[in-house]
Amino acid sequence: LYRSAAIIYPASVISEKQSVTSPQTGFTEMFGDEEATEKLLQVLKSDQVKDHLVKKFSLMSHYNIDEGSKFAFSALEKELKRKFTAKRTQFGSVEISVLDSDPVTAASMANAAISAADSVFNTLARHAALKRVSSLQQSRNVNNATVEFLRIRNAANTLDKYYGVTLNASGQSLGSTLVQV
Repeated sequence: LYRSAAIIYPASVISEKQSVTSPQTGFTEMFGDEEATEKLLQVLKSDQVKDHLVKKFSLMSHYNIDEGSKFAFSALEKELKRKFTAKRTQFGSVEISVLDSDPVTAASMANAAISAADSVFNTLARHAALKRVSSLQQSRNVNNATVEFLRIRNAANTLDKYYGVTLNASGQSLGSTLVQV
């Protein structure tokens, strides 16, 4: 069997507390920390990445597994565990290793795993960004409502202070003060 390996560093994740423009210092901040490495490993070992490889490279037939077999998926999982690995290195990177009878297929599978992981991360980031935007919009709507309430309350206080007109919650006058101009 031929072995193809790829070493990748997880991207640094910018949190809500960090500024995009804030200076980044240090190697781990630039390439991601232990948490980012762990997330990358989880994504590489996820069903989304495995399913992508199975479909893209027709691994059932490539590994000569009878799809009609009662244990076809177990056999496929066993082959994948033996021939596709992703592990942390001592330097905080992730090593992807693929074994295959064809060196080109081994290299293509390693690259496809990286591409699939990147796609999963982009999808997760997009969902997180949409959630954050939605939260900010809700916050802005609450702030706008608060500003409008304060504007109305100040107007009501002004009416009461200068003209003796007291309004109830619905905006109707409670007094019979006649204002003449």
